[in-house]
Amino acid sequence: MSSHSYWCERFVGLTDTEDLRQKVATHGAVSERFSALPLEDATHELRQALRSVFYPTNQCLNILHRLIGISSSHCSSVYPDARTFMKGLYAEAAPLADFSPPLCLTGLAGIGKTEILRAFRRLLSTEGEVTVDANHPPFRIHPPWLVTVQSRSSSRDVMSSLANQDGKTYELTKKCRRLAYRDGIPFLIADELQFVTGSDSANTRVSQMLMSLGYIGIPFLFAANFSMLSRLMKRPGEEQQRLLAQPIVMLPDPPDSEDWKNTITALTVVAPSLFTFDAANLAQELHHYTFGRKRALSDLFALAFRIAYSAKEITAGTLAKAYKSSEYTIYRSEVECLNKQLVDNRPDKKRLDLWCPIPIDRANHAASVSQFSMAAREREIADAEVRSSLTPAEAKAAAAISKAAMGKNSEGNAKVLSMQRKKEISAETLKSNMDIFLDRL
Repeated sequence: MSSHSYWCERFVGLTDTEDLRQKVATHGAVSERFSALPLEDATHELRQALRSVFYPTNQCLNILHRLIGISSSHCSSVYPDARTFMKGLYAEAAPLADFSPPLCLTGLAGIGKTEILRAFRRLLSTEGEVTVDANHPPFRIHPPWLVTVQSRSSSRDVMSSLANQDGKTYELTKKCRRLAYRDGIPFLIADELQFVTGSDSANTRVSQMLMSLGYIGIPFLFAANFSMLSRLMKRPGEEQQRLLAQPIVMLPDPPDSEDWKNTITALTVVAPSLFTFDAANLAQELHHYTFGRKRALSDLFALAFRIAYSAKEITAGTLAKAYKSSEYTIYRSEVECLNKQLVDNRPDKKRLDLWCPIPIDRANHAASVSQFSMAAREREIADAEVRSSLTPAEAKAAAAISKAAMGKNSEGNAKVLSMQRKKEISAETLKSNMDIFLDRL
């Protein structure tokens, strides 16, 4: 019987950072036909293409390296060779840890937690076989387990889905431990906990599910938004010590970082003839529109495409118009809240989903984001002050100029409005006001 560990071979070649980046990156299908399709079809296809893009930033790669390292360490310990594997296979109980404290991957909704977990599973998606001796058929080696927690899930439901049978929770846990050992499962992931409601009974149910998964005894991670994390932090201390001892907090990439610029570029490559702006020049503005959330950026681009459908070109003005549109209201209100929290350095008590309840070192991250957020907020205040000081005629003229600057691609030609004034206004004052407006567009 060989002393070689087949269970550890899958991790060979996953240590080099740049090689890992190439392996997990996904690129949306490049197409020039979006503008040739009917509007709704084109918007749907573009949105799907944008959502399929995954650019692994340095933060993503650091998380992946950690998950790979933990999985590799588990396999090295549990499956050092075929002889040890066979001994464990015939043991009365699977030789796994009594309880595996989970990692908690948390961050703002839409920041890319699920994409990282998908990338991790892609890395280890290939199934293999191990032939230990001539007396046994080959044993399958399986990829990491994924549990998608639904709103009505219970501990038994989750364990049943893994064991592929029904029964009592204790019996199912024992079966899952045996399966996990036999099939060489290196890692377990629980995702979409945010869809469980926030009642006390639901919080108890989530905690019980997570504890049950930990008793399988293999490395384990669950992804949770800030609101779910806040609710788990209200659980008894012994549960917090087991479930929240290893948090991994994903933060938005700073607006001036290469990772953020490369993320924008990776999306624009999907339709290079549509996205005519330079990612580096608009990086800070796009960060202000999205707070560095990748889902918000994809949806902003899709909305900008709808606005620019007739012009067949997405420009800085189109993106500004998309940000200010009614369709972007939810994202915009969140961005404004996030920027205000960052500037004020305190949470909005009504939006627990937008503030990390775990104390983190915000120094490096907050510096550039906070500086830009403060500048953006000051511009908005100045904008409001100027608006309030305009006469009705000036306000109408400013609205017309703003509309023209952002582009009236599908609504006909802009009208020239005459300005009837009761009193004379100097040309210098009017020019100064217009410059302020155009700076904000």
